[in-house]
Amino acid sequence: MIKKRYLIRIILLISLIAFINGFTSNIILEYDHTFYINDFIFKSSHINQSLTLHNSLFIILVFILSLSVFGLLIVYIIYYLEIFSIGYTFALFIKYYKVKGFLFYLLFFLIFKFVFVFLFTYFIVMSSKFSKYFLQALVSKNDRGLIKRFQNHFIRFILILMTVLIYSSLVQHFSVKIVSFLVALFKL
Repeated sequence: MIKKRYLIRIILLISLIAFINGFTSNIILEYDHTFYINDFIFKSSHINQSLTLHNSLFIILVFILSLSVFGLLIVYIIYYLEIFSIGYTFALFIKYYKVKGFLFYLLFFLIFKFVFVFLFTYFIVMSSKFSKYFLQALVSKNDRGLIKRFQNHFIRFILILMTVLIYSSLVQHFSVKIVSFLVALFKL
């Protein structure tokens, strides 16, 4: 079996590489991002159902793809891109607003993204373990315990999906006030 610590180390390594790649990609690029920043702040203060849909689809996609080992590779790529975008946007705010941008995006991340990224990471670890067990059961043609593991995996999926739906709904509800407060606080 894949050990949980080993998986967590792999996912943390993927996260670190993705964040650094996103961060440095933004710093290396020389074109003006002013429109992107203004668009980001505007869209963040007017978050609608798309946040709930986006977050929910990610969790559903991980669940479906975890039913095959090859699908798990796609999940890791999606995870990499999600963390890459966080690093890219973080560097963008630091580049244009220095310390204020650092503090703004740090608070923004903690409020709007941290819970989702944490749950997404946790579910990827659990899905990786399930995929490994599923593959072993198929190869050895020994499916004892597979139904029980699938039930546990499905229950985790439902619990994480419900948590993501509640979290995203709360973020949507308070997004205008939170982003307006952060923009005013840091005078962006």
